[in-house]
Formats: sequence, structure tokens, C-alpha cells
Amino acid sequence: MITELIKIGQNTYAVCVGKITYQPGRQYPWLGQHGGISQYFSTEREATHFAATGKTEAE
Repeated sequence: MITELIKIGQNTYAVCVGKITYQPGRQYPWLGQHGGISQYFSTEREATHFAATGKTEAE
């Protein structure tokens, strides 16, 4: 799960902005999810970047 800390007044909240899942046996085993969008990647780094930003590394 990729979280972002948001401070409102004196309270700090952790908000989930995305998550990654490893699915063995696939050509592209890393599933990155950001909001309602899901995309498969070949590396964990690519999936983590997508889950955190909603963009692929090429963008």
C-alpha cells in the first residue's frame, strides 16, 4: 500500500493513494493500482512509481 501523509490542523492522516501486488507466473507480474486505474509492470520499481504517482516512468 502506498500512503501519503496529509496534515489538517493539528491532525495528521495517512491516505492510501495506491497499492502494488505481485502475481507470480505472469509475464508482467507486478500490478500497480492508483485510484481506479490498474496496470501491470515487469518490475516492482515501475509498479511502485505508478501506484504513488498515477504515471508510468516513461511519462
